[in-house]
Amino acid sequence: SCSLVGSEMCIRDRFYIMDNHLAAAWCWLQKIDTSKRYGLFHIDRHYDLLNNLTDDFIAENRSELINKDFFFYLSLKDNMNNQAIRYDNYIDAFNKLHPNLLQQIYYATHKDGTDQNGTSLEHINTYEPNLWELDTNINYWLTECHKDIDQWIVNIDLDFFFTGEDGECSQFITRKYIKNICKEIKNSLPKIDVVTIAISPEFCNGWGNAFNILRAVSYTHLRAHETAANL
Repeated sequence: SCSLVGSEMCIRDRFYIMDNHLAAAWCWLQKIDTSKRYGLFHIDRHYDLLNNLTDDFIAENRSELINKDFFFYLSLKDNMNNQAIRYDNYIDAFNKLHPNLLQQIYYATHKDGTDQNGTSLEHINTYEPNLWELDTNINYWLTECHKDIDQWIVNIDLDFFFTGEDGECSQFITRKYIKNICKEIKNSLPKIDVVTIAISPEFCNGWGNAFNILRAVSYTHLRAHETAANL
């Protein structure tokens, strides 16, 4: 079973499952060692790279942003009294909070939204995998390709497996392909410190479809050999 933080997030070991990626960066901070060099592997329909929080704002609110209290983290407001950390700006805010921690980023997306250009991440080494290579190369990329990276953060949004707009989304990636991605991630667990999974039912044509995919991308499947990995 999962331990719960509020009603929006389920936690087990290094795996965090949530409605959307609003709290993803908070989850990362619970598991990573900020003295190490990290890579980020982002599998998501969207880039999630909105750059709307200034360096000054991040500096002034650093204590709140690194606070261990989940609700305190979410209560932070921006200069317009709106929620500061959102589902679309958390990566840029995280990088501003911890500059030089992320050394490599993979963006497996549909190229929806703002990319890294013009953000704090634009000078970080990046690669945007093609769909045809994603399900067979994750383990190589995470364990063999970047010897200068100590550990990895894996960030998955289930909306990656769907396409369409305005509530008419449909799954376009097979269950076998999804399970192949799971196997690649599972085989890379010794190099992964944290995995965040967003369900995003609004981009999966409803909760039913989202949970069907979650059964394939569940932490129970991914962590089948967790004991062997000494986690």
